Amino acid sequence: MDDVVGRGLVVHQLKRLLALALVLLYSASLHAQAAPDPVLFGTVYGEDHRPLAGAQVVVDEDLVAYTGADGNFRVSSVGEGRHVLTVSATGFRTRSFRFVVHEASPPEIDLGAVIMVVSARNTSVLGVVRDASTGQPIPAAVITIDGTVTVATNVTGSFRVTELASGRHLVHVKRIGYKRAVVNVDLPDNQTGVELDIRLEPVPVELPAVVVEGERTLYAYGRLKDFYERRSRGVGHFITRWDIEKRLPRVATDVLRGIGSLRITPGPLGLNQIELADPSMSCRSPIYFLDGTLIRANSLDEVLTPQDIEGIEIYTRISEIPLEFSLQSGSACGVIAVWTR
Repeated sequence: MDDVVGRGLVVHQLKRLLALALVLLYSASLHAQAAPDPVLFGTVYGEDHRPLAGAQVVVDEDLVAYTGADGNFRVSSVGEGRHVLTVSATGFRTRSFRFVVHEASPPEIDLGAVIMVVSARNTSVLGVVRDASTGQPIPAAVITIDGTVTVATNVTGSFRVTELASGRHLVHVKRIGYKRAVVNVDLPDNQTGVELDIRLEPVPVELPAVVVEGERTLYAYGRLKDFYERRSRGVGHFITRWDIEKRLPRVATDVLRGIGSLRITPGPLGLNQIELADPSMSCRSPIYFLDGTLIRANSLDEVLTPQDIEGIEIYTRISEIPLEFSLQSGSACGVIAVWTR
């Protein structure tokens, strides 16, 4: 009796093992027959709606494909989850797209048409502004390109304007005491930059009449009339040529030391940086004006020397900034306006 029961148990265990083996085989068969990961496909076109051959298509910086002569591409084995597809081609802006592959996604996913936009080829203009009579460099000359981009020459008379599109540009150069120069510059696609050597013709300058009364109260007429009129209002901080000569500054930013609303710190290449100490301002760096023109400058030290400066007006509060400056800057930053001699 015991032998019969024992044999029955063995048979029962064998049946269970056989059933488990069949289940495992069935699961493996289902896994083997599971659909492969989807395939992405699409077509890349240029702005002229012509197929773009040789464009690189990358998924997650891992799967790479290239478009054929018909602009078509296929990327295989894209698993479930979130992905980033990037399309790039020489001479065109790179484009990126996000997409998601679900468990229920079809075996082939059509991404449709990808239109590539031609990238603008940027170049630069650099040069030196010199005195036509002496050949000496002219610092603090104002360079305006196409009426929008404005910079000033540094103490060596040099300037540089980057990120300009190829084509023709109009360059205006001006400096007090010199005739204004206008130069046409053509920037071709195949060059990284164009160098200019600009010569300005000096002109005689008649100094405006100045009357000194009381404790050096100055009433100027001509170019600095507005400077002294704003000074008389008592708003802002003003530095005159007489103040500069008393301080004997080494560099231009030394003229501004001691003004509590400004912070002067060492910067790269030995050029001091100016920051606004007033926490109510929306930005830390002031906006610069040179002889009434808005300029781009990382530091006054790269544009001017103390000998170049006739006067400076500083506004570190939004409410102080005169309308003639705020309209040009379009910003709630402080303003430092420098007037040259």
